[in-house]
Amino acid sequence: MIPEPFPPLLGGQALLINKVPMEHQKPTDDVLTAGTTTATVELGSLAGCEFGIWEMSLGSMQDVEADEIFVVIAGHGRVLIEPFNGHPARTAELLPGTIMRLEAGMRTTWTITEPLRKAYFTPRLTPEDTP
Repeated sequence: MIPEPFPPLLGGQALLINKVPMEHQKPTDDVLTAGTTTATVELGSLAGCEFGIWEMSLGSMQDVEADEIFVVIAGHGRVLIEPFNGHPARTAELLPGTIMRLEAGMRTTWTITEPLRKAYFTPRLTPEDTP
């Protein structure tokens, strides 16, 4: 059964982000820990960016990132960023209140020790952006 899309967040609407139900699935990324799942709820778009909620269960997985800025709302973990654009590898701790920017092409390893929920903002792809 395919879940119905979450209704978009409209002007003047408020949403308790930690109360939004999330339906987890096995991610398409490289899962390093059996049973690791993720969930995404898209909430809409604004000024050429899509925004929504992303959640990851306990475990580890690898990903190749898109341009994104996010704020951690709940949970705990860390993300390892492999060397990128002349910068050495680095690790960022993720806990509520953390804001972070990712750049397209970054290779990351996410290790989550307490289910992590974040609000994300990412540029909307246009037809000319797709390969």
